[in-house]
Amino acid sequence: MERDYRLDNAKAIGIFLVVFAHVMSTSTITNYIYLFHMPLFFFISGKTMAIKEAEMPCIKFLIRKFKTICVPYFSFSLIFYIYWYIVERNIRDKINISTTKVLANIIIAQGNEELFVFNVVLWFLPCLFIAQLIVFLIIKKKYSNNTEIIFISILSISGYLLSKYSNIMLPWVLESALISTIFIYCGYKNELKKKNNDNIEYFNNNRLFLLCLSLSLLINHFFGSSNILARKYSSYFNFILAAFCGIYIVMYIANKFKNKYVQSVGMSSLIIMLVHEPIKRVIIKVMELLLNIEGEILRKSIVFSLLITLIIILVSIIIEKIIINYFPYIIGKNNKDKRYILSKL
Repeated sequence: MERDYRLDNAKAIGIFLVVFAHVMSTSTITNYIYLFHMPLFFFISGKTMAIKEAEMPCIKFLIRKFKTICVPYFSFSLIFYIYWYIVERNIRDKINISTTKVLANIIIAQGNEELFVFNVVLWFLPCLFIAQLIVFLIIKKKYSNNTEIIFISILSISGYLLSKYSNIMLPWVLESALISTIFIYCGYKNELKKKNNDNIEYFNNNRLFLLCLSLSLLINHFFGSSNILARKYSSYFNFILAAFCGIYIVMYIANKFKNKYVQSVGMSSLIIMLVHEPIKRVIIKVMELLLNIEGEILRKSIVFSLLITLIIILVSIIIEKIIINYFPYIIGKNNKDKRYILSKL
C-alpha cells in the first residue's frame, strides 16, 4: 500500500512544532503550539489504526503495539536513564528526587515531569499504548456509532476530571490516556469515512481553516494554553475545541503540498520524538560555547530557536539511520524492516 504523503506531512509539521516548542522559552507562540501538538499525534495514530490495524485480531494488535510502542519505550528509557545517571545528573539543575524512584517509574510510568527527568517526552509512548488499546477494544465490540461516542466521551471526560481535580497519578499515564482516546477515535472515524467515500479528503475547506485558526488564537489569548502531561487545562471544552482546531489547521496545510524531504521527516517522527530532548540540551550548550551567548537568550530568539530545531531534526534523522542499520531491535524492528532514511534526502 502506498504511503499517504498527507499523513507524513502532518507528522513532519507536528514533530517540528514539538521540537520547536521544547527549544524556545515559554512564549505566546509555544503556548499556542501546546494547545494541539500532542492531540495531533493521537489523531494521526487513529487514522493509521483505520488504515492498517482495525481488522486485526486482538492478540495480533497487542503484539504489534508492544513491538512498535513498548519496545522503543523501554529501550530508550533505559538508554537515557543511564546517560542521565552518568552524565546529566551532575551537570543539570539539581532535582531532589531519588534515582531509584526515577528508575522504577520506567515500569510504573506515572505522568510526572520529574519522574521522567532523563527524557520527559517518553511519557507519550505508554500513554499512546493504553489509549490505542482502549479505542481498539471499543471498536472491536462493534457497537453502534452512538454507543461508541458515548463510551469515548465518558472515558475522555473521566480522564479530564482525574487530571484536573485529582492529585492521583495513575500507572502508564492512564488519566492522560483516557482524555486522549477522543482524538484517536476521531482520527479513526475520519479515516474510515474517507475510505468509505472514495477517499474524499475532509481537510480542504478554506473557511473552516480560517475559523479554526481564529478560534484557536482566541482560546490561547483569553484562556491560555493546555498541557496534557502537566494536567493543565482551562476547561474540557476549551481544550477539546482548541485541540481539534489545531488538528484541522495542520491537516489542512499537510494536504496542500507533496515534498519528499518533508515526508522523510514525517517518516522519522518517532525517533525524533524519542531523542530530541537530550540532543537539544547538547546543541544548546555547544551553541552557548561557540557564540558566547547564554542558552536562555538563545531560546528567547525565534531565529536561534528555529535554527536549533532544524539542527536537532537533522541529527535525529542521522541517529535514526544508525539505529535502523545497526540496532533495529531497540525500536521493535528486525533486519527485514530496514529502510534507509537519509538516502531519500
